Amino acid sequence: MDRILKNQKKKKRRRIVFNILLFVLAIMSSAYIIMYSEVFNLKEIQVSGNKQMTDAEIVALSGLNLGENLLLIDRELSENRLTAGVLIKSAEIKRKLPNIIKVSVLERQEAVILSGTNQAFILDFEGITLRSSDMGASNLPIINLDDELLLRAGQIASISNSDIDILALIELLYYVKINGFDYVGDVDIREDIVYLSTTYGTLIKMDHSSNMKYQILFTKEIISDRIKNNQDVLGLIDFTKGENPVYIDFDDMEVKLEE
Repeated sequence: MDRILKNQKKKKRRRIVFNILLFVLAIMSSAYIIMYSEVFNLKEIQVSGNKQMTDAEIVALSGLNLGENLLLIDRELSENRLTAGVLIKSAEIKRKLPNIIKVSVLERQEAVILSGTNQAFILDFEGITLRSSDMGASNLPIINLDDELLLRAGQIASISNSDIDILALIELLYYVKINGFDYVGDVDIREDIVYLSTTYGTLIKMDHSSNMKYQILFTKEIISDRIKNNQDVLGLIDFTKGENPVYIDFDDMEVKLEE
């Protein structure tokens, strides 16, 4: 009786070992098929979301190649390669079995031109330098500096030795654009002071440490009231003198800002 039980246990162990070996063999066979079968070879790369970069440029930047195994592609690595590029803000890569990759990108959008005395650069809405700019080839709002600019693509722009926030100015100019405030012109920064020009010929001296959007709206009221009362609007509205802005005729100013 004991011998029979022992034989049965041995047979059971053998079956277990056999089943384990069969399972491992099945896994290895599946892995071999996945790695070497042409079924999962990448045949198509679909790109979407791009307007500035071409499909070919995005595919090249991602490092993806036709013919490589779809299931062995490191999606995170390719996504990181894409976002390392200056123009790509975010990227997502998805597999579509058996042989297609979908690449979706969100490109950085041009926001303003930052112009120094030596050269100009296009920035996005996060202050990232996208590329150098030909001033005459763009209708973007402009921030003019009275100093040289030394920027490289991908660098966050800033104003040297100043507490003026570039991002606040970009946000202000976007606010002007989406609200259709066509009377507001470019930004000029002279001696660490922010000036805004207007189509009326009025110059605004901004207090960049407070609510500049409010100052834009207040300026419109001042100009409208002066026009209504047949008063000259060729002057300076100064928001740096306290709670209430001060209007000064250009003729009364000892020093005028050069246009």
